Amino acid sequence: SLRFRASARYDDPIRVHTALTSVGSRGMTFAYRIVRADADQLLVTASTSLVSINRDGRPCTLRTDVRAWLEAAMRGDKADDARTAIPS
Repeated sequence: SLRFRASARYDDPIRVHTALTSVGSRGMTFAYRIVRADADQLLVTASTSLVSINRDGRPCTLRTDVRAWLEAAMRGDKADDARTAIPS
């Protein structure tokens, strides 16, 4: 989903804030805020939902370690270095 709040010009500096807002067994949701960087004016709010798929393009369950890593990152946990130690 996407909601425009204000306009920007091509030369306006912008900042995109991204947050992981939910993690499920097969996917996750991200929220976005786009602001004009020099005035901190809200321009756009948006969200995307992503689903894990297998090689056949069908939804599949996230690996347990990947889901745990995403959940820890969403909570802001630092104990297991969740923001940098991406499961391979």
